[in-house]
Amino acid sequence: MKKYISSIVLVLLTLLSSKADASTYTDPQTKVVYTYSVDTGEASVEQCSQNTNNVSGDVTILKEFKLTFSGKTITVTSIESFAFMDNTKITSIVIPNSVRYIDAFSFSGCSNLSSIQVEAGNSRYDSRDNCNAVIETADDALRIGCKNTTIPSSVKEIAGNSFHNCTGLTSITIPSSVVDIHPYAFNNCANLKEVSTVSKHPTFISANSYTFSGIDSNATLTVPKGRKSVYASAQYWKTAFPQIAESNNTTVEEFVYEGNNYRGDYVEQTATLLSASSGAKEYTIPTTTSYEGISYRVVGMADNCLTGDFDMLTIPSDITSIASKALAKCKMKTLVWNAKTALPAAVIDNTTFEKDGNGLLYITTTPATCETLW
Repeated sequence: MKKYISSIVLVLLTLLSSKADASTYTDPQTKVVYTYSVDTGEASVEQCSQNTNNVSGDVTILKEFKLTFSGKTITVTSIESFAFMDNTKITSIVIPNSVRYIDAFSFSGCSNLSSIQVEAGNSRYDSRDNCNAVIETADDALRIGCKNTTIPSSVKEIAGNSFHNCTGLTSITIPSSVVDIHPYAFNNCANLKEVSTVSKHPTFISANSYTFSGIDSNATLTVPKGRKSVYASAQYWKTAFPQIAESNNTTVEEFVYEGNNYRGDYVEQTATLLSASSGAKEYTIPTTTSYEGISYRVVGMADNCLTGDFDMLTIPSDITSIASKALAKCKMKTLVWNAKTALPAAVIDNTTFEKDGNGLLYITTTPATCETLW
């Protein structure tokens, strides 16, 4: 009899434990549902598709929430499979830095999702360059995209199902940094009509991978000038895109050289610096770069092309174009401006300068001047 009662008690305890581990919390503001475990103190996002509740508009995933009955804080660490699947009502999503796992199908079919932002400080994911996507930082792999995604030039691969059933996507440009596009990456993007690539060499796509299956039947692939025949004979590309056109844009190549990213014009043999990798306190923008045996003269600097703290940053004389936010992510003491054109005021306005006891100077060569900025 005692053994029988003990068995009943054990079953009841198991059921109670199971129930505790399957508890849910609904954010009263966003209606997002979280499944949490009291034991682990962690929660996941689930049950947020259009068919299960009224999650809509701009959604910010909670980093944590507190249980009213115990006061315990629960940390949100994952977004599970199908969490927001086919929800056509959400327009933007902010993912906290506590999230360590996002399933590939989390946002599948969210046709009106136009903004994705991973909070800074996330140890696994990022949304670099305001790309409106989830990128796995360690692998430079794009994992989740939306209709407004711009693939950064630092991305090396596009993961499987990353744009699955994204019917809001109408066009996409694939940078030359991408070396692999995985199966089903753009599967069922029914309104995808324009795919552009800036690489002279077709990115690897395995045969029968369904990477672009289900896109618009009249979709056009635009490739660099003179490369149509190459793509028309390349594995998978030749069957996925019956219509291939050549770009009239001469700026068709993005590449990496000595750790820096550039956009090169192989007709003019000039390049724009997209991002630079330097931990030095004194740094000079390169005057030349190289790709596939061709030397390019560096003449431009794009927005946010530099990041870091500098004692001295030198801009060479060949720079003829600098974006207003080229140095927006920099902090520096001295800027040496050797370019032949005047330093745009907007560049100074968008740059953080460290005010030390010696004053802050910028130098130009036409005419040569020293000027204190504060």
